[in-house]
Amino acid sequence: MEITEADHTFFIPERKSQIKSYACIECHSKPLTEMQKGSELEQAHWNIKLNHANSNAMNCATCHNGNDMNNLNSLTGKSIDFNKSFKLCAQCHANQVKDWAGGAHGKNIGGWSKPRVAHNCINCHNPHAPQIASKWPVRFNTQKVKERK
Repeated sequence: MEITEADHTFFIPERKSQIKSYACIECHSKPLTEMQKGSELEQAHWNIKLNHANSNAMNCATCHNGNDMNNLNSLTGKSIDFNKSFKLCAQCHANQVKDWAGGAHGKNIGGWSKPRVAHNCINCHNPHAPQIASKWPVRFNTQKVKERK
């Protein structure tokens, strides 16, 4: 889908069609406050561990709108489409999103020739735990080379 961000126009993958398990409104058909009363529904997202910011600064409702689960929620209460989740990230990570829009952060999928196509934030970062894990450099295994001779 085509977007314009920070005076740059490019394409990003459409996300909503990739949510395969359940559309949010299949379960979230009522406001969240009403749904939290049922014992079965309290455990619906038990496997999600929020490791994004201090729990005093951020919780599920920081990004998810309990009354409209088909959209994300900005810090000012405005609705943000799941396909444009980068707008949610930009609220706290403005420099990274500016770099991403210009092509200096993130991964281009279609190369640099126009039209430019780039991954969205969530293609590389888990929004609930966005820190990318440290990796050890890959080393050439000289022992395997010796064994093959």
